[in-house]
Amino acid sequence: MSHIRRVVICGRSLFLMAIEAGLAALPDTEVLRIEQPTVSQLKALAPTLIIAERNRGEAMARALVNCGLSLIELDIARSEASVFSAQHVPAGDVDDLTRLIEELLPTEFKRKHYAS
Repeated sequence: MSHIRRVVICGRSLFLMAIEAGLAALPDTEVLRIEQPTVSQLKALAPTLIIAERNRGEAMARALVNCGLSLIELDIARSEASVFSAQHVPAGDVDDLTRLIEELLPTEFKRKHYAS
């Protein structure tokens, strides 16, 4: 039996509807759309991922992460996405921390600040 990913889309903009349609076409993916959910509603759904536009507020993002949920906030005007997650990764030494930073840094930043 395969693992079903549950993605919750928060909002009703055309942009989010397009994302919803694209995700719904993926195998093993269940997509739900809720226009203005509460943290408790989202927690009860236990989604793999929540996607929302950046008008929900920082308090909502913090509350979701505190519940162990992952959120991608989209800033349509800036063409940016912010990822909030309660995922923990090992960083027992400087090498682990360096690898983590390199994975998280945008390529442009690495080129500009770590050029040989």
